[in-house]
Amino acid sequence: MAHSHYYRSGFTIIEVGFFLAITGLMLVGVMASVSIRVSTQRYNDAVQDAIEHVRRAYSEVINVENDRSNTAFNQYYCTATYQVDALIRNSTTEVINTTGTTHAGRSGCAIYGKLVTFGEQGNTTMHTYTVLGRLYSSDLEDAPDTHTVLGALKYVKADAVAYNRENVNQCYLAPAGTSTSYTPIWDATIESPDTAGTIFKGAVLIARSPISGAVHTYVLTGNRTIEINQNLNQLFGCNDIVANYNSSATETLGKLLQDFSTNFTEQDVNFCINSPDILAAGNKRRNVRIYSDGHNASAVELVDTDLSPGEGGNVCV
Repeated sequence: MAHSHYYRSGFTIIEVGFFLAITGLMLVGVMASVSIRVSTQRYNDAVQDAIEHVRRAYSEVINVENDRSNTAFNQYYCTATYQVDALIRNSTTEVINTTGTTHAGRSGCAIYGKLVTFGEQGNTTMHTYTVLGRLYSSDLEDAPDTHTVLGALKYVKADAVAYNRENVNQCYLAPAGTSTSYTPIWDATIESPDTAGTIFKGAVLIARSPISGAVHTYVLTGNRTIEINQNLNQLFGCNDIVANYNSSATETLGKLLQDFSTNFTEQDVNFCINSPDILAAGNKRRNVRIYSDGHNASAVELVDTDLSPGEGGNVCV
């Protein structure tokens, strides 16, 4: 009797093992590639988002809107760190009406720009404050020290903060107009060019000339910031409020904003964007630069990483 033999075709255990190993390696490679792309995109998004936030400040200065909220500060004055008493007393030159409501940009007040601070309280946050002052008057061009934008701003008592009286002995500080805060997305940080991990401190004044309306950019001298946000809505004695802020352990407040000509200057501002995703993006912090005396949003630029610092390239180390 003849016997028939049946053979089953298939893979051996070794062949299946090789297949699974190769498939696993391919899957790991694909996942790693996707993770790198996602991290790179998140880092790039964080950089561009920070740039656009500063550019929006320029747009808001150029396209002036009366965005002042209905607070106690529209009762008598535009700005008041030093001037609140004079503003209340002298309605003929300082305000339109000391008993009614005065709105910025529509009567005795004008919006003159934005003050952008970096690193308040050591945080990686930008704070943007509207700068308000008195309206331009015909005598401004002939007034002392008004031939410069900073001098003219000082003359119209432009400021980003004001204080309001609770009563004769109690005052508190608040933004003269509106204020906003911005924290970079995807856990990114705004850092100093010199040292990775060091929060950048600075202040940029984007201001319109009270005379010509042209926009100019100034930076606070001394690699420092102005501590405003942490002091908002804190009660002080009205006679001591200026002294309290001028003796701050970090930076002065009212004096810096009132004495524009000695505390702000024209120079480039450089800060760096760092992120947990930076390794995937090339492990090089990106340099954002605000060019000196910028007149519009084009003053804010992402610096070319292919150029050396001496060629105007990335200064972030």
